[in-house]
Amino acid sequence: MIYTLKTPLTKQEGLDAIFRIAYLTKVKGTELPLIPVLTEAMDKLVSTLSPGLGEFKEAQSKAAHRVQRNRDIAAGGLTDEQQAMVLELHSLVDEDGNGTVEKEELEAAVGDKRGKNKMSFFEKLDVDTDGHVEPLEFLKYFEDMSKERGKKAVEGLLGFVKKGVERLRLQRDKEKELEEGEAAEEEGTEE
Repeated sequence: MIYTLKTPLTKQEGLDAIFRIAYLTKVKGTELPLIPVLTEAMDKLVSTLSPGLGEFKEAQSKAAHRVQRNRDIAAGGLTDEQQAMVLELHSLVDEDGNGTVEKEELEAAVGDKRGKNKMSFFEKLDVDTDGHVEPLEFLKYFEDMSKERGKKAVEGLLGFVKKGVERLRLQRDKEKELEEGEAAEEEGTEE
């Protein structure tokens, strides 16, 4: 086989090449032992490659994550856009902004919906039963639903939750306007 700079090498071929180069250039025809020469060659190799190694590992990690995401999507999981929508809905339902959704917040947005097994929507989402639905629990529920029941079921539920959040937002805006109007009237009567 003819090797070029673009020829992919296995790990074994790479190590063999380093050993041969070290032997031929430093040891052959001398009294020097091979091990210290190899150690020096490996140290030089590591010091040469180390600066770019962090970037390489980061790129490898991102590529592995992307491959896994593509597998998840192919297996019926949510697309990146759908995941972003689920997380956005979580933050919209999280009225107090503490990073988790409590039962009252969810029921204010969508009501007390119970499925075939009579579990409330909140109970299905709150997997660890701590009374709070973290973003990853919210996301996992929709991911699992997509894989088990299909994308149309997820889109329907997302639309339902989105409508509930919008209805709740309008209701809160009206309440705020009423409170501001009452406060303005009180200020007007005090003068």
